[in-house]
Order: sequence, then structure tokens, then C-alpha cells
Amino acid sequence: MDQKVIFNTADAVKIDTELINSLKKTAAGNESRKVTLCLHKTHADGVHEMINVYPKGLYVRPHKHPIKTETKHMIEGKMIMLIFDDQGHVTDQFELAERTLGGCLAHRLEKNYFHSIVPLSDIVVFHEIINGPYTGIDDSLFPDWAPEITDQEGIKAFMGKIMK
Repeated sequence: MDQKVIFNTADAVKIDTELINSLKKTAAGNESRKVTLCLHKTHADGVHEMINVYPKGLYVRPHKHPIKTETKHMIEGKMIMLIFDDQGHVTDQFELAERTLGGCLAHRLEKNYFHSIVPLSDIVVFHEIINGPYTGIDDSLFPDWAPEITDQEGIKAFMGKIMK
């Protein structure tokens, strides 16, 4: 499944309605219907900030960041934030939503917690901040109890279980 990732090249980036609409249009043209705009310039940057556009029902495999914290701030839409224990039991679940829809506007998660999101609205747009640099080694750890993104039957069963 494709995921379009765009890296910023400017020293100053303005996040406005025009940019958000452009990202939504780009996402709609992808097989995955998602796009990430990296506001940082390279994987080596110490702080990674992204504007993410995800479609309703997207499966985001539960994962944790052993050495990184993560913050999400809603721009548009509504999604569920899920936090799991090491055995895969949901320990916390709440809505993140744009201001006009109620719910939490932002959430910060300390390192080493399994977590995932489930977009509820047709499109969710959120600002995400996580420590850099991105090395690809131990940036995200995936548990055995969470299906791979290619396991459609496993995902269906897993989502049915956690979304009760």
C-alpha cells in the first residue's frame, strides 16, 4: 500500500486552509488515501513535525516508541486514540477531534506505550510531533498481537475486538 510522504524544503512553512486542501487532494489520489507532509527537512532532524491526512477506517498497526514521545493535535475531523498494555488489552480509549466536534484537541504520550488511532470521520487531519532523528532502528516497535498491515482477515478480527 502506498503512502505518499512529502518533505518540506522551506525555512518557514505556513499551514493554512489552502495547504490542507492540497494535502487532502493528494491523499485522495493515493491508493492508501493518506499523505504525510514532513515539516522538518530530513530524517536527521532532532524534532519531527508532520501534517497527516488519513481516511476513515484506516488501520494503523499498534506500535510503541521506546525512546520517543509523541504529540498529536487535531486540525480536522475525529479519531479514536487507543492505548494498550503489553498484552494487547486497551487501557485507555478516547476521541481526538477538532474543536467544533468536541473530544480532546491534543494528546501527548510518553515513550514506551503501545498505541494506535482509528479515523472516524471521512478524513482526519492532524499535526504530529515526535523526537528525531528517524533511524529506522527501534523507532517503532510492533507487538506480535497486532496484525501486519497486509493481514486483512487478522485486521478485521482485531478491529472488531478493540472497537466494541
